[in-house]
Amino acid sequence: MLRVQVVQYMITVSQFYSPSSLYYFKDGSNTPTIYQDHPLNFNLSFGLRFNLK
Repeated sequence: MLRVQVVQYMITVSQFYSPSSLYYFKDGSNTPTIYQDHPLNFNLSFGLRFNLK
């Protein structure tokens, strides 16, 4: 007896963009950091998502 099993997958590809902003408040430290000169930072993350069902 021959048994055949078929498995079917669906792959979904999507793109994403994730903007964000950060603000670093003064903490009273005397250690120099980049956040003292530039406390407001912007970030844009992007990429692809793969979903296997």
